[in-house]
Amino acid sequence: MVIGILVFNKLVSRDGILDKKLKHRAGASLWSSCVVLPLLALTWMSAVLAMTDKRSILFQILFAVFDSLQGFVIVMVHCVLRREVTVHLKASFFHQ
Repeated sequence: MVIGILVFNKLVSRDGILDKKLKHRAGASLWSSCVVLPLLALTWMSAVLAMTDKRSILFQILFAVFDSLQGFVIVMVHCVLRREVTVHLKASFFHQ
């Protein structure tokens, strides 16, 4: 995570990316990574705990919840919340 922050800091610095569009895309990628990566970590940690402690149903339930949330969050972050997708959907559904 620290390496990712250092790389992003270098990319958006004055000497990094000069193109504004590319800089915006890099920021959007970092935001989506910051949202999805912790959820991925929670999913895999609960999966390991569910496998090691088979008597505890709590970790199995947590794995199921985090795994379901993971798919929902990925769809939201990479599809629904993207400006290009929302513009296209609005044009498709509300075309007059």
